[in-house]
Parts: sequence; structure tokens; C-alpha cells
Amino acid sequence: TISIQTNTSEVGKCSAFIAKTILSTLPKGNVKAIGDGFVQGWKEATCTDISCKAQVIGKSLIKYSSDAGRVIMSLVGVFDLDGAKECAVRWIWVQEIVKELTRQGVYINMIGVHSPAVVWVTNPDGKKAGFLTDGQLVSDIQDSYAVVEGESKFILLPASDQVTTSFEGTGNGVMTIGIINNPSALGKELTYQNVPVLPGTKAQIDNSDSKFSLKLDTNGDGNVDESRLPDKIDAITNSTTSSANATPTKNIPNSICTGLFGVMILPGGALLRLIQKKKNKK
Repeated sequence: TISIQTNTSEVGKCSAFIAKTILSTLPKGNVKAIGDGFVQGWKEATCTDISCKAQVIGKSLIKYSSDAGRVIMSLVGVFDLDGAKECAVRWIWVQEIVKELTRQGVYINMIGVHSPAVVWVTNPDGKKAGFLTDGQLVSDIQDSYAVVEGESKFILLPASDQVTTSFEGTGNGVMTIGIINNPSALGKELTYQNVPVLPGTKAQIDNSDSKFSLKLDTNGDGNVDESRLPDKIDAITNSTTSSANATPTKNIPNSICTGLFGVMILPGGALLRLIQKKKNKK
């Protein structure tokens, strides 16, 4: 296992670094008020863990805007943090901020897959966001972003229950899928664990399906061979601020997801990060 220390000093430094990164994306007129919100929130919070600190950031961020697209733009910089050893666990921070935004009424979908596979979402107009089988990175859906780190791939976009999430295997192995599905205040965290994949294996989840079944075409012949329900479903709105007595150390299994998306630390710190930005922002 990989031991990730989440002591006060490390988490505090990372939360400040992330807050500074987010503030750098905002119009100058918003920076002071939101920065003051970060500081005041941390003073009032009695907890020291990532979940609580991320909640403070989420609550402060919506003072800038409740528009999901603008908030996503502010979060994108967190994906590309460099040189901050305290922030190695970036996906957990993004995950927890997105969950807090849900509680505050800003609805964002976040899809993550760790495996030899690609993932993309398609809306009713046929527009896509994510990673296609030919290796192309697409962001045709307005305000969508796609990020890859090693074999872990993530998509962030304004929430909708009218999108289909598709996966295709690019090698032999298993995939763990994590989805924050937020079409409304009834947001859910969905986890599918240890799904076998081969080159050409296809899978699909329809967000309008109330059971969120993962339909698997194991050999890529166009026929559904298996339908799997999520291994875990958690209601985001039932989550609460973490305790001040949170356990200071998390043991994270190597090369699999923890929590919803979890963390992957690559050998030698090697990273590959691609961020596709929508050019014509409002």
C-alpha cells in the first residue's frame, strides 16, 4: 500500500495552494471577497481533513458564481497543479469540492475510470466529451473538460441526466469506474469495481436509467453480454462535514481507486496531463 499522510500541516498547505490556484482564475473584482471567505471558513472549521477543507473551498467558490460552467472553469487549474508535494492527492480534492458544490446547488457531473480503457460522454445532440478510441481528446459539449493521468481518465461537465457514458477497453485488465451524477439535489456517487476489460470490450451507462446499469459487450460484437449494477451508491446530500478527529493517515491500495476516484501515484512521479479547454467561453 501507499501511505498518504493527511496531517494538519500537509492538508493546510494544500488547501491554501488550491485556493490560490482557484483565485487566480477569477475576475479581479471577485478575488478579495472569495479569498476572505476561504480564510474565514478555515478559521471557523474545527476539522483538519481533506473533505472538510474542500467543503470550505466549495462554499466560498459559489460566492463567485452558481453557474456550473464558470465554476468548472475555476476548478480546472486544480487538475494541473505542479510543484506542490502536499497536493499529490489532487483527485480527492476535486471530488470533495464537487460534492460540496452539489450540496450548495451547483450541479456538476464527474466521471473517472482507472483502467486500460477510454471513456466519453454523448449528449442528445450527439456532441461528445472525453477520449475517443483513436486517441483523440474531444470537448464538444459546452463547458466540458477532459483530463488524463497515466491510465486514469476524467471528464467534468455541467450535470445532465440526458447523457450516455461509454467505455472501450484498450488492453487487458480491470477497470474501476467512479461517477458523480448530479442532475439535481439528489446527486449520487456511483462506483463499479473490478470490471474485466479486453481490447475492444465496450460498456455503457445511460444516465436516465434509474438503476445506472453498466451494460457490457465483452467481445465487442455489438451484443450486451452482461448488465452490472453499481457496487456502491452513496447519496451526496447525506454526506456531512468531517470530524476534527479524522484519522490522520489513509492507506491507499496501489494502482486502484480509493473513495470515488482515488489517487494514482505513478512510478518516479511521472505524469501525463492533458486538459482540453472550451475556446469560446461565455
